[in-house]
Amino acid sequence: MRIVYLPAETQTREMDSNIILALYLVEKYGFDHVMVGDKRLLSVMVRLHLLPPGVFHMKSAQHYLLPFIKKSRAKGFKFTVQNAESIVTFDDDARTDTFMIPPETINYIDKVFCSNSSEYNQLTNIYNCHDCGDDKFVNSGFLRAQGSAEELSRFYKKEISDIKKRCGTFILYNSTAGLMYHGTKSVDSKEMKKMLLGQGIMDEHVDILIEWGVQSQATFFSFLEFTRLFKNKLGEQDINIVFRPHPSENLDFFKLAIGNDERIIIDTSYSVVPWILASELAIGSTSTTLVESAGLGKPTLSFLPDVNLPVMKILRNNIGNKCGKISTSPSELLADVCGVLDGSVSEQYFDGDLAEELLGKKYNAYKVFSSNFKQVSDKIHQNKYLFRLKILILKITCAISNVAIELNSISPYKKKRSAYAKSKFNSNIDIGGYRYREYPCDLDASEISWKKIHGKCILLSKSK
Repeated sequence: MRIVYLPAETQTREMDSNIILALYLVEKYGFDHVMVGDKRLLSVMVRLHLLPPGVFHMKSAQHYLLPFIKKSRAKGFKFTVQNAESIVTFDDDARTDTFMIPPETINYIDKVFCSNSSEYNQLTNIYNCHDCGDDKFVNSGFLRAQGSAEELSRFYKKEISDIKKRCGTFILYNSTAGLMYHGTKSVDSKEMKKMLLGQGIMDEHVDILIEWGVQSQATFFSFLEFTRLFKNKLGEQDINIVFRPHPSENLDFFKLAIGNDERIIIDTSYSVVPWILASELAIGSTSTTLVESAGLGKPTLSFLPDVNLPVMKILRNNIGNKCGKISTSPSELLADVCGVLDGSVSEQYFDGDLAEELLGKKYNAYKVFSSNFKQVSDKIHQNKYLFRLKILILKITCAISNVAIELNSISPYKKKRSAYAKSKFNSNIDIGGYRYREYPCDLDASEISWKKIHGKCILLSKSK
């Protein structure tokens, strides 16, 4: 019996691609069950012995997760990982930064999915001293935003229609996810460092994150200056700016800083993909959304104001920033935006070939993920009757009391958590909203059995 668990940390950014992958696993590769849902909830279920052994896919394997990985492996689980930031995280020499998959955990991971050939080549060289095996690292491409713009426009037809109705014609600005705005109580560097170290992030990477936070402050206030210039130059044109904070950021701060400007719309609904498809162009900084935008053929601008800090060298090497034309000041960004809007669009505004490689379109990422999940899953010894019993126990537990899996009461990392680490899975999953979409890859979701587990997790299985 083949079982895969696909945790999602951020509901609006990861669920859609996980659902499509889950359907692909069940429909195309014959997996028996795939559970998709809130990462922290799934992790708690594993700790409570509520889930039968399966392949547990992660977006990072940082060293603070090692106790969970070791204990879960002892229960029969296998682990795969794709560094969710691997397409944008480098050190100052353009080398892959391994803080998401460090040496402490690499030997406990069964498969590492690499987003691009550079990451694959560097990781295989970095870890050649470890007994990893020849097939541990797989060049798969980045999983999110799979499918052509045409396919995804059909998949997100309802969302795109709603976005255009509410926002009209607009340019999309995706926030930089700077740590200074992650809902923390303080923006003091010492407090930030204490918080990050408490989350288990390694010392050398903490300094980079704090410097990036300082740069992101400069980026945000430069964005506010850009909006002023934009309204002065294009005030009579019927075009708006949609500002999308990163899910980790403090929404209240942005609302206060931007104010009640009817031309600037702050919105966090839906995945970023329908927003990209509905926009005239997309702007971002050091973000995976730049890759998604360029890969979907959308004019893409990277906004990267310069600050006198070593982190700038790292950011300039950032692959996300390389997918779009870099603007370094509000006035330069305005000129580039006007260049797109007046019709003088050319290839200078995005590198579609680079983005398509990163998005895995040359590898068929769903197929690569599925075949490798199958290899790992076949090493797990399953008992279908035990699986059914555990699912029944799980449903009874959830029906009797949510307290049994209430994260705040049972997480072993409670003391280390902060506002930055709060769950970003904010609502129950709408099965009906997923079941009848037009999916890429010729998937037929209506033929799959969908079961809701505790609201924030769903189980996809073969229909009987």
